[in-house]
Order: sequence, then C-alpha cells, then structure tokens
Amino acid sequence: MSLRKIFLSIILVLGIGSCLPPIGLANSHPPPSLNDGGLAILTTPAGFTIYAEVADTPMKKAKGLMYRTSLAPDRGMLFIFQDRGYWTFWMKNTKISLDMIWLDQKGKIVDVQPNIPICERQDDFCPRYRPRHKAYSVLELKAGQAKNLELKPGVTLKMEIP
Repeated sequence: MSLRKIFLSIILVLGIGSCLPPIGLANSHPPPSLNDGGLAILTTPAGFTIYAEVADTPMKKAKGLMYRTSLAPDRGMLFIFQDRGYWTFWMKNTKISLDMIWLDQKGKIVDVQPNIPICERQDDFCPRYRPRHKAYSVLELKAGQAKNLELKPGVTLKMEIP
C-alpha cells in the first residue's frame, strides 16, 4: 500500500475536517459531535438554527465569549439564570462585536442590543448593557445576526436546552 493511500485512509477513519458543517449550507441538524457537547439548539420562526454553547455555571458566565476572535453566523452562547432579572453584560476582553438578546423562560425575546462594539479598555470601566425588561436568559450572537434573522422583541425562539 502506498504512503498516499495510507494517509487518505487515516483521514477517512479520523474524519478530519468533517466535525463542523460548512458555513452557508442549510443547518437543519447539527453533527452528532455537537449534540454530545451540550449545545442548546435555538430555532427562529423562519427555520434558521443557532447552536449555542450553554453558560450555566458562574465560571462559564464570567468567561462568556472572552478572547474569541470569530463566531460563525449559526453559533452563539446562551446564558441561563435561575431567576428573572435585569441581567447586565459588558464586553471586557471580548474581541468580536456581538448582538445581545434577552429572552423570557419560554424563548420570547424581551429586548435586543445589536452591534455592541468591543471594549479595548484595560480597566473595569467598559460600558454595561442592560435590558429594558427582566429576562431568564441571554443569547449572544455575532454582531448583525439579530437584524439578519429578524430577531426583535416579541419574536419567540424554539429552544432545546441540554
């Protein structure tokens, strides 16, 4: 067997490059490896699917999307809280602009802050972003996605939380 055939066999067996769906293709179902990772699956009324990492511990909530340099259009982070509140966020150490979407317990959008810029301050005085209404969870998406997906107060997302 040639070295090339061995290499191609290894690639096929390992499935290198097949873990994530290509951007731009229909995203009706995540690959099994994503479901095993505990991602929340949120579906818009138009049928677009968002796969969101779940921030449900103090450590995950504190780190959020800090230090990330990119975020795919169908990816996000869902912060889940035990109680309804005016959950306030900031962009310290966040390297990408985001849309923040506050949701009630049934997935109905109660507020949206679009296109929040990064904060390059080194101190703790980055601007804070707070909803106008109390919420149970907050979805962070790549900046511009709320507008692209027509996500605004009153719209309900179907949520499957692991």
